[in-house]
Amino acid sequence: MARTMFQDSVDYDVVLICKGGIFHDVTGNARTLGNEITLPTKSYDRYKDFSVSPATQGKKNWFIHEMAHVWQYQLGYDTSLAGACIFMRGDYFGDDAKHNGNPVNKPMAYDLHIIKDDKDFPNYNIEQQAEIIAHYYDISIRKTRSDYYQYRDIYYKILKEFFSDPFNRDLLPTE
Repeated sequence: MARTMFQDSVDYDVVLICKGGIFHDVTGNARTLGNEITLPTKSYDRYKDFSVSPATQGKKNWFIHEMAHVWQYQLGYDTSLAGACIFMRGDYFGDDAKHNGNPVNKPMAYDLHIIKDDKDFPNYNIEQQAEIIAHYYDISIRKTRSDYYQYRDIYYKILKEFFSDPFNRDLLPTE
């Protein structure tokens, strides 16, 4: 499933899916540190294998989002430091973010508008990059997210270099 987006640029053998503790269970958030994706207990128990169960269809983009952080990390980006900086700015708090003008009940770290932003892929932060990859996965691989389908070509344009060379470290976030 992840290979459809990241090809062989990720060493999948070292990726671990872990059951979360109190932080994850209270917030309902996943966290990716290095090669470890930690899910809330309820989600871990239910979605251990995102690729096989039809019951997990709505969570596949979540997994792809978290795999984007593994990709960033494995290419040499310090995702822990970047996440800490976002946290210190307060951008992991609240739920004011929008995706392409539509409210998404996420913190500002995830805020993006691919038309108005007019940015290249490296100019998005770690969370925005992961959202862009997950959105493209939703509309092009899973063929869902009709609310984003109108932006499919723009997502592809932003990700074109990523698709042609996902090993390219120049695609990692610059902020």
